[in-house]
Amino acid sequence: MYPLFFLSVTNLALFIHSFVEMNRLQKALGGKGKSSIYIESLQELSKEEAEDDIEKKLFLVEKKILWLSNLASLSTMLGLLGTVLGIYSAFQNMHAEKKASIEIFAGGISEALLTTIAGLCIAIPSMLAYHFLRNRLDSLELGFYHILKKFK
Repeated sequence: MYPLFFLSVTNLALFIHSFVEMNRLQKALGGKGKSSIYIESLQELSKEEAEDDIEKKLFLVEKKILWLSNLASLSTMLGLLGTVLGIYSAFQNMHAEKKASIEIFAGGISEALLTTIAGLCIAIPSMLAYHFLRNRLDSLELGFYHILKKFK
């Protein structure tokens, strides 16, 4: 369960950091009809240099966002591993007692279900966060693309 707890904290930190970083990029784009200091500084660069700078910023955010998806998959797999280990533990307990009873089996099954639930409770919000941030990043890329079209 400790690895799953670690993954949940890591996913939350990645989400918050990526969300804040995207808000910075959104402000850099400027609002409706507003220009931003970042856009004005880009206009001093050549189109290729501006594209490189924008791509670098977007790439760094995208790398963090991809980790949300990877960690969601990992938490699902760790939950499944916990399930298998819990069932194995249940059978080991029955073997050690030399009898089959629901009381002996229930402890291992309970452990198995708990790790499955924990893995899914981490994976589902992580995937939702990934898709939410991925859509925001796509919108930002489109906004920067429109700005770059105005370049010389």
